[in-house]
Amino acid sequence: MRKFVPLAAAAAWLLALAGVAMAQAYPQGPLPPTGPSSLAISTATEAPLPASTIGQTVWANRNDAMGTIVAVNGDTVIVRAGGMHIVPRDHLFITGSGTAMRVGTMMTGADLRALPKYEPPRASASR
Repeated sequence: MRKFVPLAAAAAWLLALAGVAMAQAYPQGPLPPTGPSSLAISTATEAPLPASTIGQTVWANRNDAMGTIVAVNGDTVIVRAGGMHIVPRDHLFITGSGTAMRVGTMMTGADLRALPKYEPPRASASR
């Protein structure tokens, strides 16, 4: 029986160490909400996206590329994703800055396709 006490203590120590490592490896706190009712995760008082976001990829579900930002216009952003879509600013969030900046969204592809399409102004024919 005495031979198993040090073995049990070592096993308990390894399990505790693994628990600490797991706690540090995974994000803390609740997961962000999902579903159509949680599209707007930013507050309306946030500043417009900076011009440096033009050309950035919009990411969904952590690593799914949704499209590319082609223009920023105040409270709306134009995203190229199988067409040009007008995305409200409060549907997007930014993490990081500079070269580490990522633009994310909680939208799905279906949510994005349901948004209005952007139609660029057409030049009028002059005579």
